[in-house]
Amino acid sequence: MNKLNIRNDVVQEIISNPPNRILRWGNTLLFAIFLIIFFISWIIKYPDIVKGEVIITTKIEPVKVKNKVEGNIKKLYKCNGDNVKKGEIIIEIENPLNNESFLFLNNLLHKIQKYLNGDIDNIKNLDFEHKNLVFGNAQNEFNLLRENMEKYINLKKDGFYEKSKKQLEIQIQDFDLLGKISNEEYINKQKILKNSKIQFNASKLLYKENIISRKDYFEEEKKLLCANREVLNQKQVCIKNRISKNNLKKELEDLVYNHQSDLRKLKEDIKSSINNINNILISWKHNYILKAPLSGRVYFYDNIKKGRLIKNSEELFIIVPKNEKYLAKIKLQPQGLGRVKINQKARIKLYEYPSHEFGFINSKVEKISFVSKDDQYWGLLKLENGLITNYKKKLNFRNCA
Repeated sequence: MNKLNIRNDVVQEIISNPPNRILRWGNTLLFAIFLIIFFISWIIKYPDIVKGEVIITTKIEPVKVKNKVEGNIKKLYKCNGDNVKKGEIIIEIENPLNNESFLFLNNLLHKIQKYLNGDIDNIKNLDFEHKNLVFGNAQNEFNLLRENMEKYINLKKDGFYEKSKKQLEIQIQDFDLLGKISNEEYINKQKILKNSKIQFNASKLLYKENIISRKDYFEEEKKLLCANREVLNQKQVCIKNRISKNNLKKELEDLVYNHQSDLRKLKEDIKSSINNINNILISWKHNYILKAPLSGRVYFYDNIKKGRLIKNSEELFIIVPKNEKYLAKIKLQPQGLGRVKINQKARIKLYEYPSHEFGFINSKVEKISFVSKDDQYWGLLKLENGLITNYKKKLNFRNCA
């Protein structure tokens, strides 16, 4: 009972003494702070995060080069990381036609083409002899080309043709001269015939008047007939000369035509062989010679070495342009795409470079595609400091590509 009274007295004392000012305003202060926090959280929203898959590349994108045929690597012309120029040979694959054979054929075809176009002096540089070179699929065409070129050159230099042509031309000239002489002779005999007719007509009148004898009359008639026969014979000579001359002209035309026809036929066969060999060389370059499609640095994929068997469509190396500005392409899902705005900041974290050790790359949204592809949108990010992270560490582009 005493204990109960004591507790009641203590409680009565606490109740009877009101709390001081701090205790009275404490609840009000806490309530006000809560309202302020609620108001600030309503105004300043926590940023939403939109994630996407990023590919870092250059303005001129790196180009991957694949093999077009199966075969063993014969030669590597460049080492990993070397600078290359557009068109330089990177890899040669084993095949019957090697690079030396290619250069030999390419140079030979160029010379032959110049010779066929009228550069006669270029014939001195034509040389079909080769030092144990193998031409593979082009061997048959090469042999045919050499055979036709030898025939063509010999036909162009054919002494028998030139001699025959010269003889026919001389004979035609002789017949021209003979024709002039025959025509003059024909004219003279026509004059004689004309005089004989006049003499015969006069003798005929005298014979009718019995001034001359019958014998004299027949003698004049005989002279007229002989003169007429001479004219006809001379006319035959002129015609025969003209026919002989025309025959010679025809023979000359046939000789020239057949010669030109043979040359034309051989020239067409040579051009056909040139085209066939060029097609083989183009196919060879396309399939067995891998060149740099652009200037930059070459980086080989794993296990690329001389003698290795490579399969068709196997990726062998990549050419990375030099001194190109880096950019990032981001793949975005439709969900949450409306939150992404132009010039919005973005952070790029790479699997190869853990963000807790290397940091992240700062960037800004530069472009967003208007249409989707495979239910995904593409965006373009501008790298503010290139491949330098917020930890001031420069990343290697080769591992980011």
